[in-house]
Amino acid sequence: MRLNRFTSRAGSALVFLVVLLAFQQSRQCHFVFWRSCPDRFRSRQLKHAATMSCQPDWALRAASRRTRRTAFDSPRELLETDKPEKEMAIRDPLLRLASSLLPEKQRDAIWAIYDWCRRADEVCDGEVPPRSTEERLAILRGYAKEVSQLRDGARPSEAIGEALQRTFTQWPSLGGQPFIDMISGMETELTQPRFLNFEPELRKYAYCVAGTVGLMVLPILGAPDASAEVKDRAIKLGIAIQLVNILRDVGEDARRGRIYLPLEDLHRFQVSEDDILKGQLTVNYQSLIRFQVNRTRTFLNEARGGVVSLPAQSQFAVLAVIRLMGAILDELLVRDCDSFTRKVRISTRSKLSCAVGTVLDWASLRLGKADGYD
Repeated sequence: MRLNRFTSRAGSALVFLVVLLAFQQSRQCHFVFWRSCPDRFRSRQLKHAATMSCQPDWALRAASRRTRRTAFDSPRELLETDKPEKEMAIRDPLLRLASSLLPEKQRDAIWAIYDWCRRADEVCDGEVPPRSTEERLAILRGYAKEVSQLRDGARPSEAIGEALQRTFTQWPSLGGQPFIDMISGMETELTQPRFLNFEPELRKYAYCVAGTVGLMVLPILGAPDASAEVKDRAIKLGIAIQLVNILRDVGEDARRGRIYLPLEDLHRFQVSEDDILKGQLTVNYQSLIRFQVNRTRTFLNEARGGVVSLPAQSQFAVLAVIRLMGAILDELLVRDCDSFTRKVRISTRSKLSCAVGTVLDWASLRLGKADGYD
């Protein structure tokens, strides 16, 4: 929804958003901005909390992190302080924004999974240190083997593995297969520079590198015994996110010699590989991108139907992701489908519109009136 459709109601909706977040905070959820506060501010708050007869849990955990590193309260504390959050802020700021709406225990588990996935992605795409394709494949296969070992209780060799193992322990229904499937998708990326069609090639790849994330987070979001339908919708949300990433990074990928858009679709709209590699914003290319946008919206819409099966405290974050992905697609169309010259990002105004829309989506869902995504 556009911001101007909410002008008369934006104030009250935002108040509702603040109240909702405050309610979540009262359930022992603190947010990302707390960790970004200056150390002197947090120190004063901790000293004040220490004088109180009833200290809040977050103060005790924060204080213990400053004085000891031998016992840990969450998977995230096994990692370098704030590293997953900072990496997410740089690479996926919208994902960090959405994950900040979750309770702390869930958010920390999400960040532990994110950090493991990020490490594998850096092996696949990273340029430092330089590695051959064979070396990258060997490292990725080692990560896949590591997942099975961690679930079997093997001692982790580094903090990222230790954090993931703690996440497996806290969420027993979290399986290892999605992680192994993700590695398979990264192997495909290293060995297959083009995708002939959407079904089955690109869709399978998108499932492996992103749809699997939907399966990883389902237990954490409160659906450990999700039905096959809910799992399918979670996978579709992951696929939709990957399709959005492909559309907003066409120019960046082309400069690296990569084209993720299906060749079958390029031929259908009479767009050549050379057009994309040279960044030619033709009428045919714009038609191709509009077709891809419509396909992606279909996946977003289908994924939204599974939100109702999640606990209320997780619904808001997932709805926020869906809104933010839709906003990126809107911005791409506003820019006449140009993701050649610069990466598509949404403005603060659009984020505000997403916040308002998410509040209304969540309220509608709670009232049992959510029927689709526009």
